[in-house]
Amino acid sequence: VYMRELIRMTADLEVKLLRVFLAWPGVTRVPEGGARYDIAGRIWADTHREFPEERVWDWCREGLKEAASFANDHGITLALQNHRPVIRGYRDVQRMIKEVGMPNVKACFDARLEHEMTPEDVIRATREFGDQQVLSHYGNEYTEVDGKIVPKEDELMPSQVQGLVDIGYKGYLGFELCHPLPRVDGKLVGIDFADNNARLAAKYARQLIAEAKKKA
Repeated sequence: VYMRELIRMTADLEVKLLRVFLAWPGVTRVPEGGARYDIAGRIWADTHREFPEERVWDWCREGLKEAASFANDHGITLALQNHRPVIRGYRDVQRMIKEVGMPNVKACFDARLEHEMTPEDVIRATREFGDQQVLSHYGNEYTEVDGKIVPKEDELMPSQVQGLVDIGYKGYLGFELCHPLPRVDGKLVGIDFADNNARLAAKYARQLIAEAKKKA
């Protein structure tokens, strides 16, 4: 039902692409503001403990097929992201897309979620996706020093962008503050923090694209 409503809203907004996860546990809001991932994650793990991983995989595949069929009726492509708990990496995304076997199920790749990858691995994975990839996703916090954007956490974004340039990618780079946000003087940061990071993220992406094109 949730997916159907998201698809309807996507169609109402005249958008043709919707990013999806499989079996995302969600978050738990906390009284002091913001949310936590760990509580919902533990609940999900406990409720699925007695079921084999392949059974959960099969449930997700059937759910994605149903969602894709409904999305197809609205002219929408679903971009499956390499996001846990069921998808453990980009090869799982490729496998799921193949098993679903529907032309409107494609890939969304986020290099940050591939914790074992080297920069060279990211470029290789991007090339393997090829035209399957219809959305590229990233997220971080940023500062700006002398006109140069500095990510707070180590990331693989430069390689992610280089791979996209190499394959002639023409789609979007989607940025999201998708992690528990910091507190300053005991208070959760506000919309200004999100706005500033979105601005810096866009500038950072443009810088990386320009650098990658010089190397291409």
